Amino acid sequence: MPSMPNPPPYCLKPTISRSIILLTRRRPKPPDRIFNMSNTIRFCDMSAVGKLRLSGASSHDFIRTMCTADMEPLKELGGVVASLILTAEAEVIDVVLVIRTGDNEYMITTSEENSDEVFSWLAAHAEIKDEQGLIFEGLEVADESQTLADIVLFGPGSKAVLDELSAGTLEDAPATGKLSMVQLDTVPVMLLQTPVLPGCNGEAYELFCSQTGANGIVYALMSFPEIDPMEMDEYAELRKAAGTWFAAAEDAAYTYPDEAGLMRLVRSERDFVGAKALAARSD
Repeated sequence: MPSMPNPPPYCLKPTISRSIILLTRRRPKPPDRIFNMSNTIRFCDMSAVGKLRLSGASSHDFIRTMCTADMEPLKELGGVVASLILTAEAEVIDVVLVIRTGDNEYMITTSEENSDEVFSWLAAHAEIKDEQGLIFEGLEVADESQTLADIVLFGPGSKAVLDELSAGTLEDAPATGKLSMVQLDTVPVMLLQTPVLPGCNGEAYELFCSQTGANGIVYALMSFPEIDPMEMDEYAELRKAAGTWFAAAEDAAYTYPDEAGLMRLVRSERDFVGAKALAARSD
């Protein structure tokens, strides 16, 4: 599918598996509509967030070294866990999501503001050596922020929408755990089923695909009258209300996990970068 430009306020939106084109106008909506959505399908284009891919035989050891979170959710493909990335002094660089996408492959999504810093920090540690050579041998850290799109879809009926866009092949798509590979309007998509936000009903999904392919998927989602799109700041407000958005991601100044109320994202084993400095703060 060819790349499409960003639509103007009045825009033609191609449908998927439909023979008409819908002419719509985007109208401002009241702020409270962000929270009046327990029975509404919503989607948000999150492509502006950072997306880093880590691969190689030592990728799990590297994730464990660089991330503070409990590693238990990452035992299965499609496992997702929120984590902190800390400096050696235990300062929070960013709050991230870690997704296991393969046997020896992980994706880390970062805040938009801190993507470059997280990538530089991880890439530098990937090159650390001891007397025997590279500590994390065979590890590759790649920044895919400019090539990979990230779309969130949630609410009752989300699965039915995806099934229509996949021409009824969603159930038969190759899947491992909560991770599956599907084609939505011929666009290859890595589809991840995610936990539903508190206060929301139905299902929740995260879609990863090429940036060019995402344009068609976004237009297709907008063609469904039952779907209400959200801006990134609106989605952030929704997650704040649900207690799953962390203020530290919005603060340019360094802070500490204990000061920011983020110790729930720190595992008991102190075997990660910044662990010694963090433990010293409680002494």
